[in-house]
Amino acid sequence: MFCMPKINARTVAEHRAGVLDKLITAAEETLRTDGVAGLTAKVVCERAGIARNGLYRYVSSVDELPGLVIGRYLPQWNSAITAAVAEQSSPRERLLAWVSASLEQAATTGHGWLMTLPVTPHTSDAVDQAHGELMGTVRKEWEALCPSHADGLTSATIALVSNGFTQLERGVPAAEVEAVIRGSVEAMVEAFGA
Repeated sequence: MFCMPKINARTVAEHRAGVLDKLITAAEETLRTDGVAGLTAKVVCERAGIARNGLYRYVSSVDELPGLVIGRYLPQWNSAITAAVAEQSSPRERLLAWVSASLEQAATTGHGWLMTLPVTPHTSDAVDQAHGELMGTVRKEWEALCPSHADGLTSATIALVSNGFTQLERGVPAAEVEAVIRGSVEAMVEAFGA
């Protein structure tokens, strides 16, 4: 006699999504506390409250989990930055909104910690696409402000924001980091903007 496994959702798809979410949460907790070295099937399954062999119904290996943790933050990160930029009406204000929103997301999610996680082929395309979209926004605004120096100014803006991420990871208060980085980009706009 065949018995259906017990599910705690209205549909099998919802059940699967819920279990996968538990696995990703358990993986994130493990990575935050024990690092990549502590990420084992046993630990993740115990934290998620599922049978150890159940893990492989959702991922092909434990090595996929760090990428799935990163993937959890990408939509939120991109949506927040895109929304902040869309609210502005000028290239200058859109660029500054991008800077502020990027730093805010880094402070909220712990960008540096996420960037230390290994990216697998499973998620590298999504990460590359997300970075490309975000960098494209900076390039577009610099093209509008100073087309003759857009490449260099885009690189400088990205470098400043990356430095801001590093400062946040070192514990510098978010408001202080934003003031310095945003002020630096504002100075570049004043110097080079149309």
